[in-house]
Amino acid sequence: MKANLLSGLLWLFPFLLISQTTINYGVSNADFPNPERGFYYPTNSNDGPLNAATIANWRNEYTPWLASYDVHSTLMFRYFMLTDFVSSPISAAYLTSMGNDFNAVRQGGAKIILRFSYTNTVDSGCGSPPCSPYGDASKAQVLAHIAQLAPVLQANSDVIAAVQVGFFGIWGENYYTDHFGDASAVGSLSATNWSDRNEVVQALLDALPDERMIQIRYPQAKQKFLYGTSASTDPLVSPPLTSATAFSGSDAARIGFHNDCFLASNTDFGTYVNYDPWSAAHTTMTPELRSYKDDDSAFVVVGGETCAANVDVSGDETCASSGGRADTDLALFGYSYLNAFYNNSDVNNSWDGVCLDDIKRRLGYRFEMISGTYTDEAQAGQVFSLDLDIYNDGYAVPFNPRAVEIILRNTISGAEYFASSTDDPRTWASGLTTNLNAGFCIPVGIPNGNYEVLLHLPDPEFSLYGNPDYSIRLANTLPDNSDVWEASTGYNKLGHNLMINGTAASPICTTEPLFSTDPVLPVEWLSFYGKRQVDNSILLQWEVLEYLGTESYQIERSFNGNDFEFLGKINARNNNSSTPEMYFHNDKFLGDRSGYYRVKQMDENGYFEYSKTIFISGKNELGIQVFPNPSRGNITIKTQGEIQGNISIINADGKMVYSKEIQGENINDINLNLPSGVYTLILQSGKLITREKLLIVDK
Repeated sequence: MKANLLSGLLWLFPFLLISQTTINYGVSNADFPNPERGFYYPTNSNDGPLNAATIANWRNEYTPWLASYDVHSTLMFRYFMLTDFVSSPISAAYLTSMGNDFNAVRQGGAKIILRFSYTNTVDSGCGSPPCSPYGDASKAQVLAHIAQLAPVLQANSDVIAAVQVGFFGIWGENYYTDHFGDASAVGSLSATNWSDRNEVVQALLDALPDERMIQIRYPQAKQKFLYGTSASTDPLVSPPLTSATAFSGSDAARIGFHNDCFLASNTDFGTYVNYDPWSAAHTTMTPELRSYKDDDSAFVVVGGETCAANVDVSGDETCASSGGRADTDLALFGYSYLNAFYNNSDVNNSWDGVCLDDIKRRLGYRFEMISGTYTDEAQAGQVFSLDLDIYNDGYAVPFNPRAVEIILRNTISGAEYFASSTDDPRTWASGLTTNLNAGFCIPVGIPNGNYEVLLHLPDPEFSLYGNPDYSIRLANTLPDNSDVWEASTGYNKLGHNLMINGTAASPICTTEPLFSTDPVLPVEWLSFYGKRQVDNSILLQWEVLEYLGTESYQIERSFNGNDFEFLGKINARNNNSSTPEMYFHNDKFLGDRSGYYRVKQMDENGYFEYSKTIFISGKNELGIQVFPNPSRGNITIKTQGEIQGNISIINADGKMVYSKEIQGENINDINLNLPSGVYTLILQSGKLITREKLLIVDK
């Protein structure tokens, strides 16, 4: 009787005999390189092309110019100087050189912070402050240049950390400018000045994939962009991001901050002042702007540089323990990076021997495992469970998408099995502990044996996945004092082995993500757009390169750009080849309203990735469809109504390889005669511009 009862309990509740192990991890105080954080290395395109070997060497410790300390750099800053193009298009040769620089960054294992500037020179006859004319470009020229740059930025977004809203003002710092409102001369910015600046911000957002952020110089500039040119500085009226709106792909979630005079004065040289017309615009701190940035910066990229010793309070630029606010402000505003080369003599060197080692470790994220509890043994078809606590001791969180994988590796054969967690490291908040508690299904057919368990935090970009330089290293040691980091793979060892056998008693798999022999990779999005049909329905179309493990595509719609509803699901074809797949969905219920659409790609392991978000206006606006795509050379462009404009085609290096004036509706049988590759087709009619990715395949 008792034997039968025990047998029944084990069948119903096999976890009663589950053997688990808890491991407590040591914390490493070492300073080591990690992607998209730390002290950056500054460069300027005027100084010549980038070199991959030099970039790779920055990962090793080096001494910055005039510094009393050493750093590692996985980030670099790049001024792309447009001085020669103040009144002309950017040349094809310059765009090609940009592409070469991006390739060097990719080969060197780094990421790049971009800023475009027309002038970094102050008229020597002016003294200080500078005087006009400053030498930047007009708004029309800036917008035309961003349209030229968009294909290059999109083609190389994998190695772009963030793009700063440069372009206007000396050094691209948005202050001393000939065309966008010179606050140094009149003490304020007008509604027209803010509107002109907002156009540049919008153009730059549109030029980048939704997964990439831009950085803006002044907190008030973000408020003016989001809430209009008359926006209040009061964060209760012009509110910051929240955890509910962060990382959504919306414009608000994609605008971070750079501070080019961190700690230089009580206002950080104008960072926290109100530029609306009022008498004390440049001299008085506006505490509301610090409060706004404090809350908003928890969810966006923040970085910058020091520029001078504090002119208001002597020693205010030093460490908190010395009476300053350096480390406290870095933590308050969630800094991910600082310039390693400026201003060392006046500011950064004062931190050396006081709080600098702490700053070097804590810039950006710094993940430390506390303890983990793991299943000891399981059969194929049963669940491996993991309960892991991770503390973020950094000032910030990762600001770009980051995958989370659990890997089983056979200790004899080396065979690897991958499972994806739905956790998002961008939500592992600074100063808090995050719990990863999940179960993963052991696949049928996996050989019995001993499997090492590893944690992998890779960059999800196809071009970077599997490169250890782009995977996150945890700041931990195992109980035997060895490091958890495996430099050859980019994996973090959890110090635990799972035994897979035929006798273990663990829960049977139900809906848990499945371990697979294929790494967890998202699809590659080639295009996604929508068009209002004659019957007023919305035809959505997207094209992808999909890989084995892709399960479905879920279509979502929003009326405000933030709150999305589920519309439908399409199962993936899973061809696992280099042939693009095209999918369609028709929404008949938008009516005359405007709406936002996105597609959520789901794979069999529970991992998901969103497409970009597109906007469909309730009004009749410019829209195109390109057929066939991919093409063998001839295409037809179907337009949304009668248009008159120009078609341009840009290659991956940013060169214009085709241009044609068009008029009418439905332009048929365009013979491109282009080599195979990925291109960007740009259709411009008046002020409206539409861009589509075009794939040319061999004939």
